[in-house]
Amino acid sequence: MLPVFAFTRLLESGVALIVSVSVCTSLVSSLVLKRASEQANGDIVIPLYLGRTMLDEVIVNAQQRMNLRVEEGKMAFLEYLKFDGTVLPLPDSYDVSLSAVEADSSGETEAGTTQRDVVRQGVVNISVSFSVTAKWLKELTAYSKQDKLSADYFDTEKAELKNTEMYIEGFKAKLEKDTSYKGLWTVSFTLKEF
Repeated sequence: MLPVFAFTRLLESGVALIVSVSVCTSLVSSLVLKRASEQANGDIVIPLYLGRTMLDEVIVNAQQRMNLRVEEGKMAFLEYLKFDGTVLPLPDSYDVSLSAVEADSSGETEAGTTQRDVVRQGVVNISVSFSVTAKWLKELTAYSKQDKLSADYFDTEKAELKNTEMYIEGFKAKLEKDTSYKGLWTVSFTLKEF
C-alpha cells in the first residue's frame, strides 16, 4: 500500500496513482483530514488522474470537511440533494424555507383585521450554492433548463431525504478561479416545490 505521505507528494506534484478503490478512499480521507488540520479555512483541490490524463478535480471546502465522516474505513458525505436519482455534490450553502399558499379570499377585512385562508402549508423553497468543476457546471446547467425535476431534498422536519417535484429558478454561475481543468465555478439557484 502507498503511504499517505507519498500519496500526498504525488498529489502535490500533480500525479496520483490509483491502486484500488479502498486504498484510494482511505488515502483521500487521510489526505483531506491531514490538509484540514493544516488549513482551517480554504479549499483543498485534489486532482484525479488516470495515467497522465486528468479526469476531474475534487474541491473540498471547510464546510464539506466538517461533514466528512469516516465509518469502517469508508469516506462518506451526508446527501442533501438528488435530481432524478443523481446525488449532487455537497453544497456550500443550503437554506430551506417553508411557506404557506393562501386562497384569494385571504387579506384584510372591512373591519381592518387580517383573514388568512391557507390552502397549503409547508411549501418548500431551497436556496443552494455549490463550488464545482466544469463537469458539474454542465450538469447543473442542464438541470436548470428542465421544466420539472424529481428532487430528493434533505427535509429539516424529519432529518432525512424526501422526494417531491420541483423546478429551478434564478440559476447563476460565476467563475471563481481559472484552473487547468476549465475552472472552479460557484453555482447558485433556488429550488421551488410545485
